[in-house]
Amino acid sequence: MKKNYQISVIISTHNRSKLLLNCLKSLAKQSIKHSSYELVVVDNYSNDHGFGTKNVCKKITEKYPSLNIKTIFEKTVGGMTLAKHRAIKKSSGEIIVCADDDYIAEFNLLKSALKCFSNESIAAVCGKLYPIYQSSPPKWVKNITTSLPDKGYYIQDFTVIDLGRECVDVDWKYMFWSNWAIRRKIFDELKGFGPDGFAGDFIFYNGNGEHFLNKEIARKGYRTVYCSGMSAGHHISNYRFTKKYFQSRYFHYGISSSFEKVNTNKRIDSLLEIFFYILSISRQIIKDLISMPSFLKFRMIWVALGYWKHQKELRRNKFLLNYCKLDSYKNYKFSNLIPIQNKESSLW
Repeated sequence: MKKNYQISVIISTHNRSKLLLNCLKSLAKQSIKHSSYELVVVDNYSNDHGFGTKNVCKKITEKYPSLNIKTIFEKTVGGMTLAKHRAIKKSSGEIIVCADDDYIAEFNLLKSALKCFSNESIAAVCGKLYPIYQSSPPKWVKNITTSLPDKGYYIQDFTVIDLGRECVDVDWKYMFWSNWAIRRKIFDELKGFGPDGFAGDFIFYNGNGEHFLNKEIARKGYRTVYCSGMSAGHHISNYRFTKKYFQSRYFHYGISSSFEKVNTNKRIDSLLEIFFYILSISRQIIKDLISMPSFLKFRMIWVALGYWKHQKELRRNKFLLNYCKLDSYKNYKFSNLIPIQNKESSLW
């Protein structure tokens, strides 16, 4: 008989068993009883065929025998989207919490989520993500930090956000799925996450991930809230300080922009629309070239390149075009994806 929990915590992991261990430890030490929540871990086609994930989950189960853990080994290349959708289908909690395998949950994270959802008007919640740097960050990190009212800030490139100590209504664009929660009854009526988390010869199948769903939540008028107590530390490796990382990330942003336009308009951009898109970011390109330090000068050029290469691929690849037009990826058969030869470095 399937047991219903108050919370199901969804964790997708890929080649990061060491970080996963610390993540699961923090989720095992929550201030609420183990009987009230479950952890659903999806090994997303790791290079070791899930061996590392299996060992980590075994260690956690042995140390915390009352903790409820389900493990799924996904072999299909479906990015983080397929992994999260599969985990949610296997889970039974009234509240679905998405966690990252490289985060450390604070002691009261799940308790704070439950407290927030005690208000029936709230449909979805995001929480604080503060940085845990592998080493001291470069001074230029301040250049990619966006300040917000009431001493809040976020660093999109590191998936870091802090909107202060209060619980406040929040716009969909701040709802990062690295620390995100939703009522199951709401999720079930929505179209699910957009495509994201693809690398290598599947890089052009990326889309807008959680924002695909967050935008639908906003369109339907559901209330979204930032919960300060739903807090976690996000591991920021030294790799994220490199040119390679930023080049890959901003190329990915370009693909995402192209995807969103095609998914909304159900067609490829015209050459005139491509021109106006490049024109719309040209001001930021010039501004970056003048004022940004080091390789950050080129970040918007990488966005433009990602957008253009995706649009170019769409023109010759009808399968990819039809894929980008889909209204939902919740039940999509990702096993049907056809590799597309790619020389660009990947974010994952």
